[in-house]
Amino acid sequence: QMMDPRRSKKSFDDDDGSIICGMSKKAPASSDAWSLAPGAPNARQGLVRVASKLGWEITWTDGTECVVEIRVYRESAVSFAAAVTGTKKEAREAAAAKALASSFARRRVAAFQSSRELTFEIYFAANFAGAYGDGALWPRLWTYVEASSSRANHRCLVGVDTEGNGRTPPAMVQIATPDVVILEVVPAGGGALSSNLRRLLRDDRVTKVFCDSNANRDAVCLGLSYGGPRQDVLNLEECLGLDGRQRRGLARICNLVGLPRTEGHRFVKDDHGWRFFESPRGQTLRSLADVPRKHQRYAAIDAWMTLLAGQRLLNANDANDDDDANDDDANDAKEEEKKRKRRRKSEE
Repeated sequence: QMMDPRRSKKSFDDDDGSIICGMSKKAPASSDAWSLAPGAPNARQGLVRVASKLGWEITWTDGTECVVEIRVYRESAVSFAAAVTGTKKEAREAAAAKALASSFARRRVAAFQSSRELTFEIYFAANFAGAYGDGALWPRLWTYVEASSSRANHRCLVGVDTEGNGRTPPAMVQIATPDVVILEVVPAGGGALSSNLRRLLRDDRVTKVFCDSNANRDAVCLGLSYGGPRQDVLNLEECLGLDGRQRRGLARICNLVGLPRTEGHRFVKDDHGWRFFESPRGQTLRSLADVPRKHQRYAAIDAWMTLLAGQRLLNANDANDDDDANDDDANDAKEEEKKRKRRRKSEE
């Protein structure tokens, strides 16, 4: 089974902020950080809630001053301090209040509030021009792998996601390239991964990109792990340069890394599609034909969006590495030139 989403391709552009294709209206702009933390009992909890919604990392340091540091992907950290004149709890409350009232927080909250919500479904429909389906697509995936892995200074990436991953192997595995998403159902009752999928998971030319949970269920159910000697299995949550223990979820990661054609929008994710695969029906699948089309599409979207976020994140990091290397080369060249000038002067 293969589906071509181009038949339902839609634009998410909208001039007046009205609802289009499941996209909500533009939220009213506000610069008050507390607007993202309604009902928070105090500034500390309010800051935690704002940080969670915006994907920030916050850390506390206690001493003669209580300092809260906020880190955002690819930005310099900012700190807010309060003197410890009473209890540590009171000092943390004062530092959090400063952070929430700061121009740093106000600007980002205003941008968040003025942005329009964009679902993965709509972005997929507007930007994915390939096909998704069963194992008939493996030849196209291997063509991509061969072409991509042969390019110099280029990392071959695939997005990987699983459904029904409370068991090993899972109910379904999704593998995404830019224009192909393979949906592999693992038959219930003793089914195994296909030879193509096992080959892909072993192929160290291909970087497998996940957006995994705290328990790393996606990787574990496929017999993989992050870190260690293998460098071809990556979790987006741990690639942001932030604390990997604070899980952000795929939608927030996509917002942080900034996908193309999303200016003025922020992603929201449908978190209900997974329920089918955890249901009794979803746990007894025999083939892709047993999966309703809307759930096939949901599964394909998750893997494809994981790939896009991985491309944006890892390519940016690789570019920074290249820039650092170029800077080092330039500095070395300058030093060599200085040495030559000193030698010429001494000879004179």
